[in-house]
Amino acid sequence: MITRAAAGLVAVLAALLISPVVSAQEPVRVFAAASLTEPLTQLLSQQNGVDGVFASSGTLARQIEGGAPADIFISANPKWSNYLIEKGIARPEQGADFLRNRLVVVSPKESAIPLVFDTTAGAAFLQDRLAMGDPDHVPAGSYAKQALQAIGLWSDLDSVAVRTANVRAALAFVEQGAVGYGIVYASDATASDKVAVVATIPEDLHQPILYTITLLSDRPEAKAALTLLQNGDSAEVLKRFGFQTLP
Repeated sequence: MITRAAAGLVAVLAALLISPVVSAQEPVRVFAAASLTEPLTQLLSQQNGVDGVFASSGTLARQIEGGAPADIFISANPKWSNYLIEKGIARPEQGADFLRNRLVVVSPKESAIPLVFDTTAGAAFLQDRLAMGDPDHVPAGSYAKQALQAIGLWSDLDSVAVRTANVRAALAFVEQGAVGYGIVYASDATASDKVAVVATIPEDLHQPILYTITLLSDRPEAKAALTLLQNGDSAEVLKRFGFQTLP
């Protein structure tokens, strides 16, 4: 007859034996800027057990700080990878520069008219409304704010621009015709057949748009996923989606 104590011991031993297997089956989680949704979804599908989580870089960094189980973090601004280093969550040697991008102004395709990105664009932005990522936590919004400040339009648009939770939400506002203009990444414009680029924002009007990639765990599966994302084949996919890869 098996006593209750013996049965309990068997259950504990079984749990100990099963736990490593369950742990090994946990997916590798890549937390990445929303602007990377399409190319990363394609790339991660090539490796079993790797999931992508997409949102604004600031939102993701704070989720990771709060304990979200991320193995790799790709930020659209070094600010947020540095934030995790400052919090002791990431180490400097675990990170690397990854990609570059450009800022563009887009309009709904059927009503797109080219414009010059200078003070003369202010009337159009005010009349037809402008969507952009929230500068407080969306890197694309931060870059857009810098560019608008550089041409003297930010003070007019600060209180009226539609601020979105991530850059893809700003793109969606334009796609739906809810606003006449949006400031997004060139890669976002490439991913949509509903918008047209009406202006390319000069790069000297804002900080360089630099994506960083950071390894947050020592799991072999995470290191394998990192290698996949940084290889030459992945670089070609990212280029097709409008990103600029680094040498």
